[in-house]
Amino acid sequence: MNEDQRSRQQPEALVVITEEKLRIHQRYKGKNYGYWERGMATPDEYATLSDKEFSAIDELLQLLYLSKTGTAAESWKTEIEQRLAQQAVTPEVAALLWEFAV
Repeated sequence: MNEDQRSRQQPEALVVITEEKLRIHQRYKGKNYGYWERGMATPDEYATLSDKEFSAIDELLQLLYLSKTGTAAESWKTEIEQRLAQQAVTPEVAALLWEFAV
C-alpha cells in the first residue's frame, strides 16, 4: 500500500466503553485467554463484550497506566486523555478506567 492509499483509509471507529463492558473485562482480570479461549464467559457476556472491545479496553488501560506513571510524554498524555473522553461513555466510566489502570 502506498502513501496515497494509506491517507485515504478511514480511521477505525473507537470502541465505546460502558460500565457493564468494563466490569466484564475486570471480572476476567483483563485476561483474554480466560474470557474467549477457555470459554469461561457466559452467553450474555459474549453478547455484551466482543473480542474487539475486550482488546480495546486492554489497550486503553495500558495507555492510561503509562500516563499515570509518568512514562508518557506530555503531548502523548493529552492524546490519551482525548481518547479516554471519546471512549468512556460517562465520566464515571472514565474514573473507573483510571482506577483500573494499574
